[in-house]
Amino acid sequence: MPMDRRESFVSLEDQLRCPVCLEVFAEPLMLQCGHSYCRSCVRSMTMDPVGQLQCPVCRCAVDGDSPPPNVSLARIVDALRELAGLEGTQPEICPEHHNPLSLYCEEDQTVICGICGSIGAHHGHKITPVCSVYSRMKVSNCTVSEP
Repeated sequence: MPMDRRESFVSLEDQLRCPVCLEVFAEPLMLQCGHSYCRSCVRSMTMDPVGQLQCPVCRCAVDGDSPPPNVSLARIVDALRELAGLEGTQPEICPEHHNPLSLYCEEDQTVICGICGSIGAHHGHKITPVCSVYSRMKVSNCTVSEP
């Protein structure tokens, strides 16, 4: 893929990431405020006693019982996966929150999900997206040092 086309592809992929897990949307649902999240991310959000969620982006209280699927966004994500040749690939999942392991905790040197990093055991730690850590490690491992 030519570099400028690849950069456009990466930019599009960045626009199609869930704000909670930072992965490309998986089964996106749309809250009443208009923000979308992966189905598993919505399911892992804490509802108050009357079934309200607080949107992580705009902090609006919304009905959390049955947010509808964002069909248009799901089609765009499917098309992106087809273009990338990623059809059928699934990221590893956090055993505690059932979200994709998309972040790296620098302090504990482990891969975590968005919820672990935002409100879980790794809250307050230095957190980096896995793709950035992977790129950094690839560059450092490819650098040849002279004896």
